[in-house]
Amino acid sequence: MTLNRKAKVGLRALGTPSSTITFTKAPGIGRWGGIQFNPQSDDTASILNYCCVELAYTGISCQSSSPTLRHNTVWANQYGITCSDTAGSLIDSCRISNNSNTGVLCQNMSAPLIQRCDIYDNSSYGVQNTCASVVVDADSNWWGDASGPNDPGDGPPDYNPEGRGDKVSDWVTYRPWLEGPVVGVTEPFSEKSLPQDFELPQNYPNPFNPVTEVKYSLPRNCWVRLEIYNILGQKVATLVDGKQRTGYKTVRWDAGSLSSGIYFYRLQAGDFVQIKKMVLIK
Repeated sequence: MTLNRKAKVGLRALGTPSSTITFTKAPGIGRWGGIQFNPQSDDTASILNYCCVELAYTGISCQSSSPTLRHNTVWANQYGITCSDTAGSLIDSCRISNNSNTGVLCQNMSAPLIQRCDIYDNSSYGVQNTCASVVVDADSNWWGDASGPNDPGDGPPDYNPEGRGDKVSDWVTYRPWLEGPVVGVTEPFSEKSLPQDFELPQNYPNPFNPVTEVKYSLPRNCWVRLEIYNILGQKVATLVDGKQRTGYKTVRWDAGSLSSGIYFYRLQAGDFVQIKKMVLIK
């Protein structure tokens, strides 16, 4: 664990996949307060990475300007993560589960980007947004299955259009991690190497049977839509439809339910549009 208290850096807790840092309560006492993550307004370096926070009242409290949380496990708290920062947090690739109230509580004009997380078995909400003035983007997360106790019906005040996993509240843009034949989305992250241009390489393998990967590059944050069409121009799958951050992306597509033939994949990212051909052979 690295606690860096130099200028412009409030906290850097940098674990690794093989040596996760665990924060938990001391034996024999009640719930503790958890981690208050409060970078300064000009701090873009603070990050909480590969940490496990458990048995707290609030596991991680994000405040001030855009804290970044990656690969953390926040479970068995009363509230998993609370966000109060007006600039918006990034909550990426975290496990947020089994919290006795809410997985992620967004309040006071906070609008975090919540992506690629496992959010499930939270007793009240997976994601709750209490502010009607902002919309929280909770896109491409896994929300558990449809057998949990928190699955709501469609519509306000609780919204979960797919009827699966933890529920979300009003003013949350919700999309599941898995939809149709999509296997998943991965986003290798490197602060030292970010794309300079939009790119859509050829899928690999091609021809394929029945799984292939589509890669693309985003030089800036934008709304992304990646769709598959058959030879007749009919859309057969939507792989991505939502806001994504700059970086190199990979989407795996399983076409096991479709017949052999020529298909086209179309990427629209901001003003960039490109179409390429792929061949499914069974």
